[in-house]
Amino acid sequence: GPPLVLQSSADLHVENSAIQQTLEAVWPGIRLYQDDSSQWRETAKIRNEQIRSMIAAWM
Repeated sequence: GPPLVLQSSADLHVENSAIQQTLEAVWPGIRLYQDDSSQWRETAKIRNEQIRSMIAAWM
């Protein structure tokens, strides 16, 4: 699709939520930062950010 122009932090939040929902639809385990281990949670957060960056580059 066409590049998305985010006008505000609210728009960014909506887009991040949409990306998260899309990821969960195809990869239910994506929200691994809910794990009890703080070390694993930090690793998952970094990985999620990397995935979001790749998706943003494709859009």
